[in-house]
Amino acid sequence: MSKKSKKVLLPHPEKGSLGKYSTSSAERTRHIELNKAVKSHGYKSTVLDLNLRATLNKNQAPEASKIMHQDMDYLRNKYRGGGAKKSRKSHKSRQHKSKASVKSRKSRKSKKSRKSKKSRQHRSRKSRK
Repeated sequence: MSKKSKKVLLPHPEKGSLGKYSTSSAERTRHIELNKAVKSHGYKSTVLDLNLRATLNKNQAPEASKIMHQDMDYLRNKYRGGGAKKSRKSHKSRQHKSKASVKSRKSRKSKKSRKSKKSRQHRSRKSRK
């Protein structure tokens, strides 16, 4: 028997939650509208709404989706002080590197503990003599 995977249904975004934001308008006007939305709804809900719209439009309107992702980067840089967004590949490689460094730290720690254990045994032998 094979399990059927359930299709994830995304909620429909609320109309007007991003003000008069439109991907067809100029970059400056989009940014002004997004700044107004952040002031009224907060950073998190604005970015989530923008991400939802970008995800829903990625197949039907890929250019609009790309513009929305650029606007999310703008909001991230303005309100979170984040640098340029790194690609997924580099993020995955960073995760892989960090896991490798954790393993090496663990092995280093075990080596250190073995050394300290040996030195304790050596000291106890000296004190017995």
